[in-house]
Amino acid sequence: MCCFSRPVRRVSETRIFCRNEGAEQLVVYEMSLEADEELAMVLPIPVARDAGEDAVRFVDLSAVPTFFAQLEVMFAPPGPASGAPSRQGGPQTLKVQQVGAFEASFVPRADDFDRLDPRFAIPSHVWASVPEVADHGFVVFKLAAPGPKPGLFAGLLGGAREPKRYHPMGFTYPRRDPDQLVFPTLHLHDGTVHAEADFDHVLYAQCAAAPAGWDVGPPSLRARAYGAILAYLDDAPGYRVTMRGRAPNRDVAIAA
Repeated sequence: MCCFSRPVRRVSETRIFCRNEGAEQLVVYEMSLEADEELAMVLPIPVARDAGEDAVRFVDLSAVPTFFAQLEVMFAPPGPASGAPSRQGGPQTLKVQQVGAFEASFVPRADDFDRLDPRFAIPSHVWASVPEVADHGFVVFKLAAPGPKPGLFAGLLGGAREPKRYHPMGFTYPRRDPDQLVFPTLHLHDGTVHAEADFDHVLYAQCAAAPAGWDVGPPSLRARAYGAILAYLDDAPGYRVTMRGRAPNRDVAIAA
């Protein structure tokens, strides 16, 4: 779910990678954002029903800013070998962690949003309109507002902002359904969950069998990887699908 605590101008070039790690699911998320103020991105996730406040483990991916660029290369047909490139709050406050460039929190249930700074929370009545996430937990990443566009005439363009691309955000959580991988793709950009949304997404998965309609990558992503990204891949095959244009506004789930 690409949900924000304040209105945004535009979200584009979203990339999401998912795979299972034993009883947990790993999610890596990246996007470009145009916004006018500091805000938070909130991702509802289907955590195990008995998950507590420490159920989510955040992963610092600031050292792997090219995570998705490297992943995309792995889906290109192999060419001639040329060598790889050189390589805390009080008891009533939810814990905030520094994860690379972000401050991050896990909100165990919608009613716990009142334990966050209101600027980075989404009101409970909004979640009430999305019954499928009524029993979800919520991962929250605090984002700095993109800066103004450079140039002499920037001030004459109505406060135009330069789209900002953040380094990938990563986390693992104890998944509820061991037979599924869930991609958080449902949109909430203006305080309302619409029936359809504009997608500009590429989804990547490691799982045992190819999902219908997805591109098939190498038989092992890890065999074609190098450097820091190796720590976040396993030996399973890789698959990819591109979603662009209007589509039903919901999360994507595939067989694990």
